[in-house]
Amino acid sequence: MENKYTGTNKSEPTLLQKFINEKLNNYVEPQRKGTPRGEPVGFSKQKYQATLLLMTDMKQKDIAELIGVSYGFLRRWRTEKKFLEMTKKHC
Repeated sequence: MENKYTGTNKSEPTLLQKFINEKLNNYVEPQRKGTPRGEPVGFSKQKYQATLLLMTDMKQKDIAELIGVSYGFLRRWRTEKKFLEMTKKHC
């Protein structure tokens, strides 16, 4: 069985893969409803997943394709302070 994060054919997930899967399964995507206008909403599930996948050795274009966003979106996210802080937090 090929692993979607590393492209390897291991049946047992690595510790990093377990960490990523656990974080994604426990993540609750914030909702705009009830948030005052002008206040930040938080990360979508796709954006949060990108912060996790940047810890792997996957190419950014592959990450963008896996999470279903354009490569341009991922590049733009990587310039945002909060996105970079979240990625560092995961590390």
